[in-house]
Amino acid sequence: MRVSMFLYLLVCVHSLYAQQYFFSRYTPKNGLVNNRARSIYQDSKGRLYICTYGGLSVYDGSRFMNYTTEDGLIASLVNEIVEMGDDSLWVIPNGRALHCLVRGILRNIEMSDHFYPVVNHIIHSSDGYYYGLCDEGLYRLDQDHTPGSQPARPHWTRITLSDSAGTDVGRNILQGVEWHRQLILVCQPFPFSRTSLPSLIIYNLDTHQCIIPENTHLYTFAAITPNGHLLLTTDEGVREVDAEALSHHIFHLLPPPHPYTTAGNILSEYLYFDRDSSLWLVPTRKIIRIDRGGGQQQFSEAGGLPTGETTSILEDRENNMWFTNEQNGIVKLVSRHVQYYPQPEPGFTVTDISARSNNDTVWFFDAVKKTLLLMTGRAKKTYRAAGPVPLAGHLLASPSKTYLVGLRDIYTLRLLPGQQFQVSLLFHDTSVIDGNACVDTDGNVTITSTKLTHLFNRRVTQYPVSGYIDQTAIDKHHRLWTITRAHEMSVYKINDSGQGSSLQLLKRFKSELPEISPRSLAVDGKGRVWIGSRDHGLFCLFFNDMQLISYKQITIANGLSENFVNYLLADADNTIWACTPTGLNKIRSEGGHFTIEDVVHSNDTYQHIDKILSSAGGIHWALTREGFMKIDSSGDPKSNYQPPVLFSKVLVGDKPIPNPAGERLILPYDRNTLSFFIGTPAFTDEGRTRYTWLLEGSRDPKWSTPSVQSAINFVNLPPGTYMLRVRAQFPTGRYPEQTASYAFIIHPPWWQTWWFRTALVLVLTAIIMLAIRSYIRRRLEVQRTLLEKKQAIEKERTRIATDMHDDLGAGLSRIKFLSETIGIKKQQQLPIEEEITSIREYSHEMIDKMGEIVWALNEKNDSLSDLLAYTRSYAVEYLLQAGIRCTVETPDNFPILFVSGEFRRNIFLTIKETLHNIVKHAQAGCVRLSMDTGRNLTIIIQDDGIGFDRGQIRPFSNGLANMQQRIRDIGGRLLIQPGSEDGPFLDPGRPGIGRGTLVKIVAPL
Repeated sequence: MRVSMFLYLLVCVHSLYAQQYFFSRYTPKNGLVNNRARSIYQDSKGRLYICTYGGLSVYDGSRFMNYTTEDGLIASLVNEIVEMGDDSLWVIPNGRALHCLVRGILRNIEMSDHFYPVVNHIIHSSDGYYYGLCDEGLYRLDQDHTPGSQPARPHWTRITLSDSAGTDVGRNILQGVEWHRQLILVCQPFPFSRTSLPSLIIYNLDTHQCIIPENTHLYTFAAITPNGHLLLTTDEGVREVDAEALSHHIFHLLPPPHPYTTAGNILSEYLYFDRDSSLWLVPTRKIIRIDRGGGQQQFSEAGGLPTGETTSILEDRENNMWFTNEQNGIVKLVSRHVQYYPQPEPGFTVTDISARSNNDTVWFFDAVKKTLLLMTGRAKKTYRAAGPVPLAGHLLASPSKTYLVGLRDIYTLRLLPGQQFQVSLLFHDTSVIDGNACVDTDGNVTITSTKLTHLFNRRVTQYPVSGYIDQTAIDKHHRLWTITRAHEMSVYKINDSGQGSSLQLLKRFKSELPEISPRSLAVDGKGRVWIGSRDHGLFCLFFNDMQLISYKQITIANGLSENFVNYLLADADNTIWACTPTGLNKIRSEGGHFTIEDVVHSNDTYQHIDKILSSAGGIHWALTREGFMKIDSSGDPKSNYQPPVLFSKVLVGDKPIPNPAGERLILPYDRNTLSFFIGTPAFTDEGRTRYTWLLEGSRDPKWSTPSVQSAINFVNLPPGTYMLRVRAQFPTGRYPEQTASYAFIIHPPWWQTWWFRTALVLVLTAIIMLAIRSYIRRRLEVQRTLLEKKQAIEKERTRIATDMHDDLGAGLSRIKFLSETIGIKKQQQLPIEEEITSIREYSHEMIDKMGEIVWALNEKNDSLSDLLAYTRSYAVEYLLQAGIRCTVETPDNFPILFVSGEFRRNIFLTIKETLHNIVKHAQAGCVRLSMDTGRNLTIIIQDDGIGFDRGQIRPFSNGLANMQQRIRDIGGRLLIQPGSEDGPFLDPGRPGIGRGTLVKIVAPL
């Protein structure tokens, strides 16, 4: 068996000589956390999770976001990723812990008993439980029942896996699947021998019994086919488990089912089924794919696969194949149906290719070695020249003839027995005729150059043109289209007759055409004319009955690999293949717009594509400067995947927030610097995805210029309510534009909040109103003060006038009366001495009163000391004139205080009235006058007279009432009461006269 397997592999290697595939590699240079990748997983939103020996990487199409032990991982080695919910995944490290990744934030999962086995793999079983395949054995994840509303906490429950002898053999479980209500558990025996622990355990979920096969094989991996068969990788190849025998508790192996029969001879440690039901196997340093028809496809280091063992395989939602490598990171195979060959066989350099869409034979020509190779399906034949072969640049195979076209010559080619060929001259021209050619269904050949050379049944006809023609095309109406570099397009009708065929000019276009600089031409089945230009990309012209209606231009901005299109092909599916010096574009019309796929760039390879042809079965052959490519478009699986726009990470300042895709973000005013990291998990040529954004709520909300930059930064945003809208554009048109939005609020500082501004407005309004009120009050106060002052002046004038009238007027009246009396007595010669004496006394009295009035009006006397000094002097002098002894008690020093004129006057007049009453009514011999100053002015006047009887007051007497009113006007109080009988100031020589009267004046200073 091993010999046959070796021969089979040898044949495969020979048949696939020099076959290469286009791989894209992702290593730490591209941002991967570690080059030793272990497994890969794609979540429901399209992101890729790469488990490595150095941490976890999350790839969103724009960047790798890495998580290591510095970010909270318990161990650098990550075993597996399990999606548990929307944007919530479990991270299974190779250590005694369990993590979860929720909205980009890594957290720990707490077990109720704090026990954590080392989990290698998790199976979500049909019984609803999660089973952990661990180093310590098989565990089931259970939930604790907690009272009340507390959340349940999980814990691991160990399941005993016993053999027939009752020995627990469950150890080192690495991988497994559920199949027919049974867990198929693949273990790693330790030590690695067949006499130790088993490498396979089958656990029945219903009976809880185990089936443990004998150690006749070493099992390494288990997988279930799309048809429900269980396959195991063994040390002798892939085997199928007999389901019927296993239902009777008998373990029996079968050869792999059809179409995977050949996998029985392949030693693989990994199995994977893609959505096309193809089986992928991983032998040592290679990958083998077995398709639904049983055909094999091999990927090896010679074919472009990076060095190192492949550890896992994933087909993403765009049908890209991903391989994790234990040495070189991860590898992407964008299209498994694009193969590159530097040479079809050793020593054969392809200089030209010829093929027809209705035939599966492809012709390869080596102009240097004069060798011809015919490939029909998998069969190849090489023909060598029998005789001299002139230098020729183009090979052309028509339905009836095969031609070699040189610089000025056309040769016919004939195959000979013994795998040889011979050429003979058909036509010679004096000018250059070497150029591209096209063949119609009738075998008519048209060769382009500075003229049109038309071949049919060995007959050559030439037609002049206005310039050099690079390429021609024939439409479905059997019309020939040409366009010259002189910017003139012509349409010819091909007339077939018994004499041959000829070209009849139908129409020319020149002024109607846009500025193109044409270099290539094709016409698709819908009548659209495609023109490739030298510098302006690709033009699609739309016609209606040969009337040009409109056109559409496709350039680099739309996803074209280059604006120089040197060759065009319209295949039977109306797909346009555009060859450029840097790549190959595949253009389709879908839903009114064009999708553009760069077959070469998306594979991270740059090739100068000279031309492309199609053969039967939807296979295309592209000639490059270094070899050729085989593109099997018929095998491209379709995908309805629409990549979403994801906010992969949001930073506030330099700190990530835990809910980049959750509810509206609310931030304080001082956290207003934000960074948004955008990703779109579209991995077919993901570097060409462009992003544009608009920030609603900003001062100038407008869409940004589309760019490949996927990080959006805002610095010092003002407070407000914002909505960031992001749009992902795919220049190739592979997907429609995708949008996403993110809402956030930046609260203003407290002094900019509405309530503070409202309160501030109210306060300012109140202050303004108070200021206005205060201003008005001050104005009124000033007016009132002025009015009071005016009134006071008027009152003072009135008082002065009254005093002068009362005091001086009465005295003057008396003097006038006495003067008149003197005049009468003088006539009667009576004595007048008494009247003259009275006039003298009244004059003195009037002088005193005038002095009092002047003293009261003088502002220089508005001090307390002047008041008290003047009052004391007046009291002593007045009482002395009345013959009454006066005792005065005053402080040593009078305080220097200002007192108003009204205060002085009211105090003085009250004292004066009191002294006047004493002199007039008290019959006193002694008066005590006491003055005291503090917070109040206190004046006590006490006499030793006959006392005071309120009952004896005459009706309508105003003296006492005036005294009370004067003291009240200055805010004081007046007290009149009988005096003390044993006062120290009483005259001892006048016993029994009476207690006298005490008058007390208290006025605030």
